[in-house]
Amino acid sequence: MIYIHKDDSSFSVKWIEYCEVNSVNYRLINCYSTDVSKTINCGDVLLWHFHHNDYSATKFAKSLMHSLSIKGVKTFPSFNMSWHFDDKIAQKYLLESISAPLINTYVFYKKEDALRWAHDRDEFPLVFKLAGGAGASNVKLLKNNNETVKYINRMFSKGVPKQPVREKIVDSILNFKKKPSIKASFNVFKNICKIFIRQGVNKDFSNEKGYFYVQDFIPNLDCDYRIIVINGKAFAIKRMIRSNDFRASGSGNIVYDIKEDLSEPLRLAFDICHRLKFDCCAFDFVFDGSGWKIIEISYGFTSKVYEPCLGYWDDSLTWHSGSFIPENFMISNLV
Repeated sequence: MIYIHKDDSSFSVKWIEYCEVNSVNYRLINCYSTDVSKTINCGDVLLWHFHHNDYSATKFAKSLMHSLSIKGVKTFPSFNMSWHFDDKIAQKYLLESISAPLINTYVFYKKEDALRWAHDRDEFPLVFKLAGGAGASNVKLLKNNNETVKYINRMFSKGVPKQPVREKIVDSILNFKKKPSIKASFNVFKNICKIFIRQGVNKDFSNEKGYFYVQDFIPNLDCDYRIIVINGKAFAIKRMIRSNDFRASGSGNIVYDIKEDLSEPLRLAFDICHRLKFDCCAFDFVFDGSGWKIIEISYGFTSKVYEPCLGYWDDSLTWHSGSFIPENFMISNLV
């Protein structure tokens, strides 16, 4: 039996369509139910696209997937792909363990160690990140030693909220200027209110603190490349860096007709998925002049962003033109 946890903002919409079009027997299930692990049996399949900003899911989703895999249940995502989801620190250790070309990444768990390292470092800027988050949320450029020390002190004291309020205000103001509307003006007001009242993600999650995570900054980039591999098939987009910024993720400025040769990062992505037994993985790649580097990885992504893709590659790097549905690549392998 195939069990699907339905959420209208997740992969589940297309999974359900696939089952109905192909006459595949399935049932909807509530993964938040206390007896979910008793309902699903050995040989069954569970598909659940859980979100990194779902506070409840962050408490048990990975444990549930692992427990069910021990029971003999096939899951999407598999435990191999889900245990490090939305955890950049875990991804650092995982990718370094197989000598993958991860951009130089540093993490410290003691304030004195982080301060000592920052004091001895000559190369700036650095890219500060929280362990979790997507869309370039809470990604800061630390331009010098003073700014680095400031964030070290903050991460080992009051910490940083999961959702950056100031960035939300700026983004909502820019959106209002681009396309004024009642809804856009309300979003500006709503985000300003978050300065005084913890709302949404910040209401559920406490501040991130107790560690300091940074990556090397690569200058003179105008884009990054998102390559997604699902069961031997890959597709890609080129994300242009935001105006007067250094971040590409979440910019919304996407190129689908990519002219650059992506054969090398495609080979790397396919190889990593094979070695780590990933059923689905989104890679963020940049080219630093000497080679391709991975910034971070994730099993989850916003599917509609990839609908305009012109085709996909198979694992022999043969190009297949035409539209496709990524969720079908996921479920067809399990079915």
